[in-house]
Amino acid sequence: MGRSLLRFSKFHRPPPTSTIAMKLSHPFQCMETCQPSENAGQSYLLAARGPKILTIRTADGKVTSSWPQLPKPVATKEHETEGENSKGPPGKKRKLSTPETKFPNITKLLVTKSQRHVIAVTGEDKCLRVFRLHSAGRLEESSQRLMPKRPCAIVLTEDESTILSADKFGDVYALPLIPSEKIETPSATAISKEFTPTKPAATTLTVHSKANRRALEEQMKRANNKSNPDQAKKELEFEHKILLGHVSMLTDLAIVTLGEAQGFSKPRTYILTADRDEHIRVSRGPPQAHIIENYCLGHTEFVSKICLPKPNLLVSGSGDDFLLVWDWVNSRILQRIDLKQAVLDALGPDAEDQKEDLKIAVSGIWTLPSEDGSGAQVLVACEGVASLFYASVANIEDPSASVTLGVIALEGNPLDVTLYDQSFVVSIDSMHRPNSTTSVVEDKENKTMIQAFKFDPIGSFTENKDLASQLEKSCRDHSVDCEEETLRNLLYSTENLRKRAGAEENGE
Repeated sequence: MGRSLLRFSKFHRPPPTSTIAMKLSHPFQCMETCQPSENAGQSYLLAARGPKILTIRTADGKVTSSWPQLPKPVATKEHETEGENSKGPPGKKRKLSTPETKFPNITKLLVTKSQRHVIAVTGEDKCLRVFRLHSAGRLEESSQRLMPKRPCAIVLTEDESTILSADKFGDVYALPLIPSEKIETPSATAISKEFTPTKPAATTLTVHSKANRRALEEQMKRANNKSNPDQAKKELEFEHKILLGHVSMLTDLAIVTLGEAQGFSKPRTYILTADRDEHIRVSRGPPQAHIIENYCLGHTEFVSKICLPKPNLLVSGSGDDFLLVWDWVNSRILQRIDLKQAVLDALGPDAEDQKEDLKIAVSGIWTLPSEDGSGAQVLVACEGVASLFYASVANIEDPSASVTLGVIALEGNPLDVTLYDQSFVVSIDSMHRPNSTTSVVEDKENKTMIQAFKFDPIGSFTENKDLASQLEKSCRDHSVDCEEETLRNLLYSTENLRKRAGAEENGE
């Protein structure tokens, strides 16, 4: 492998140089902005750093809250302390010890439009957590629901009463945002009626790979178990419904309602799901989510991200070297946008020599809205590439337009993007070298953790260094240590979706 390829290779894993794991300070893996209803006009950045969620006031960069609160030191003593006048040797002094509780890492954050609740997913325990959002961005955890498999995407229904959670097993669950205060054990009849699953659409005649056959067998087994009320009750003790299922691993999820503006006489809701097997499925919204309307088929590698800049316009990113823009209602491709050349331009002249070996994995797609909609932009991030790519929505929805992606150079690999006023804030991987997912930087103290950019309706971007510096200045006092391998697996998992040659035969 040439030296130039090592700069941006996402699949290169250098041999360990020591048996002692290197400790690193955690960057922000996901972010959201919020305006708590109790603080009219004040904005806060919610930034997840490993297992912590920091609340940062955008006006001055002050960290106003942190979750979870670390347990206070506990006083312990080896023997009872003797009084001064007692006989015998003096008692031993008290020792203060802090219980070492290891908290799971935050993998997803979502703020409700009402600005009253925050939803978070923690990875290791597969837990979906709901918080009440209080004054100054303080988070109060109100519910925990342990899911059977790790959620990979979460969205809210339009009325914000229901959370949809997609998991890596291929299922989409519906759960109430606010669980019932009075927890009752449903009757066997109620469980049987509510949790009767949809029969898997695939059969052993339509599924051929070993991995997918195994997934289908598991789904059929679970379907049989769900017909038993006792088994249903045993699996999940909280209110939920399984809306739909894929045979393959789900990667992303979206929900949208179309109405008169899109030519429908009455509102219709749809659920869009993407999976590892190159599929984008369009299903009806609840309560008919088991009905498949159509598929959007055009990718040749895993579909990792989907985004709806407009209700009837879909942008999909994958392990392919192109983006697809869809009229998803009619399963029609409007644009196929070259992503590989944009990535090569961002990586510089050294990358041209390794053009054939370069693999791309889209790790994020976001919409930058404009007041009248005419200046809206789409942002795209690729795993292990220290740039963002963009195009105007007006351009990409025109099938006759020629689309070339613009490039925003960054000081490190982007991890997440969130909007703030007329700016967007980018979380930067401060632990790895730009354009690499394996090479750790030496000077970690002065590495950039946050960048911010202003954008205007004509699609120009100006770096907002004052905002970035303001948000970052207090964060260094709230560092979180982690192991190098743990950090890499948390930040860079998209490329792992790619199927390797011979993997099917090995049961992967």
